[in-house]
Amino acid sequence: MKKIISLITVTLLSLYVFASNTSLNGSLPDILLLPQDANFYVNSTEPLQSKVAQAQDIQNYFSQLYSVWNEQYSDFNLSTLNSWYDYFIKSPGVGENLSPISPSIFKKIKNSTESGSFGQLMLPAMVINTSNLRLAPTVIPSYGDATSTPFDHLQCTVIYYGTPIMIIGETKDKSWYFVESGMQADGWIPASDIAFVSKEQAAKLENWNKYMTFSRDDVPIYGQNNTVVAQGKIGMVMPLISENGKYNVLGYGKDNATGNLELLPLKINCTDGHNFPYIMSEANVAYFINQMLGKSYGWGGSFGFRDCSLTQKDLMSQFGIFLNRNSGNLLSCGQVISLTDLTNEQKLKVISLEGIPFRTLLIMNGHVMLYIGQYNEKAIMFHQYWGGQVLTSSGKINYKEKQAEITFVNLGVQDPATDRSTILTALNAMVVLGN
Repeated sequence: MKKIISLITVTLLSLYVFASNTSLNGSLPDILLLPQDANFYVNSTEPLQSKVAQAQDIQNYFSQLYSVWNEQYSDFNLSTLNSWYDYFIKSPGVGENLSPISPSIFKKIKNSTESGSFGQLMLPAMVINTSNLRLAPTVIPSYGDATSTPFDHLQCTVIYYGTPIMIIGETKDKSWYFVESGMQADGWIPASDIAFVSKEQAAKLENWNKYMTFSRDDVPIYGQNNTVVAQGKIGMVMPLISENGKYNVLGYGKDNATGNLELLPLKINCTDGHNFPYIMSEANVAYFINQMLGKSYGWGGSFGFRDCSLTQKDLMSQFGIFLNRNSGNLLSCGQVISLTDLTNEQKLKVISLEGIPFRTLLIMNGHVMLYIGQYNEKAIMFHQYWGGQVLTSSGKINYKEKQAEITFVNLGVQDPATDRSTILTALNAMVVLGN
């Protein structure tokens, strides 16, 4: 349950940092000054890590991905889950039509959990349809109110096709399962979006040694008769069988009679994929940044979009670097350099001296960014964000971009003598990724 608490905490912090003010003061000046093309900032063609180091990262990547299938017990308990239901019973928020949600809906949800088996099922499974992990077994959203930032408080994260999971609980009618995942995000998922995995299938997948990944989002994955069975995205990997004009991959279906996983031969156009992983170089990281630039912000991966941490997770997955799902859990993913108790000027100096462009995350409570170098001797970063705020001598300036952009680390500041970026002020750590 610690992971769910962490997600709720990040939600509340994000609402406080990015949505506490509703005024809009025009376009962020950074995007008018900075070329919105990551290739512009590429200064080296050399790999950012050695082959040995990348091999170690890849081993860790798959160890993390499949780790959930090897869990013997769960640290979740029903009383903690019920405490969160109680929270939504008291503060149900507003729903999809921006009308107040009746507390009775969450009372019904609370009573829908099969309490006798919760935390004891421990059934390995696979996601067979890209889906959403939810804090409650419902597709109904819970927004703060009709005028607040539209973050669905019930949304944990999107979870991609082909993600290993462990079932630890279910609703009484078995229409939803509570699952753990190796991506450090857990929640409820519809039963229709998962299939049960046998020990033999789990062993086969865990020992697979060739994979492919996607060169862009929204790639069609073809089954028999060229029917599209799934969509590939940046950040997904699939077991590779062979290459013969197309990528022949191992895909995932379901025996509807039993609910068991079926391993299927599928195909992907070679122009839409690449052998996993990509070599980690500034140019290759820049390529995927450009694939994401300008795309809308999606809280918890809502509506096929990405939030800040999912953006960085998917970006680094292309190179075999495994990142935890939310910004609160990223300090364990690399070499940590503390920025706590430093002035803004000192932070910028440490970032410029110790940060490795295209390989260094910048962390604050509720937000994560990627340092990509210097522009006119000023540190710049790539991030997917909802908005930022600058405090000036005459008041506050609020910027709500709601998309992925390249900005200064000292975001939005026009006059360093009087202006202060709340994002730079809130930075507390940087994480250098890779071995």
